Amino acid sequence: MIAADFPGLKVQVSTSLNEVYSPFDGLPAGALRANGWDVYSGAPAPYEQPADVLRRTLRFLYKVFRQYSGQQVVAVTHMDAIQWVTLWALNAPVTVESRTHFAELGLPAGFPADMRGFPVPASLTTIALQEDGQAALVSYQP
Repeated sequence: MIAADFPGLKVQVSTSLNEVYSPFDGLPAGALRANGWDVYSGAPAPYEQPADVLRRTLRFLYKVFRQYSGQQVVAVTHMDAIQWVTLWALNAPVTVESRTHFAELGLPAGFPADMRGFPVPASLTTIALQEDGQAALVSYQP
């Protein structure tokens, strides 16, 4: 969709933005719902934990920052990557438990919009990476 609106835009795919690798891969949404949408608790290696998803998402962000410094980049990813990098940008703990406290961090209920009953399973989260490597949450739009 984005590329269609911007002819000549170079689209690149990065595995750093993939959905979380979990024991629920390939299962219907009902299995996730029955587990309270928690794909991490009790998941043995090699499945990912929040810190793993954050690490690869940050790898992507820093690479983009080095290659496109001063420019705007649109990245399309999944809910978990957005949650973990947002918690990191807000200097909050990156844990399964922390994502239930987004309202306390000033984010709207239902952040980020996902397939759990929101009319549109998408949102726009803007993160700014600064010269010192720190990040700031600039905006969130459901």
